[in-house]
Amino acid sequence: MKKEKLPKILIDTEIRKELIREFGVTDTWVGLAVNGHRDTDLVRRIRKRALDLGGSIKGVEKIKML
Repeated sequence: MKKEKLPKILIDTEIRKELIREFGVTDTWVGLAVNGHRDTDLVRRIRKRALDLGGSIKGVEKIKML
């Protein structure tokens, strides 16, 4: 049975640079994390921080109720 990938997180260049700096990882690791290719403790922390910094989950629309 194939393991399902995590949903992609969309981030801009500034968020990517901040994640690299904060976690001391390479651009490749940030890419693996936000694209859902790995599921480790480090990846989960990178993904959470990416969302905290303003990243968004691909395909999920934010709807504001009036």
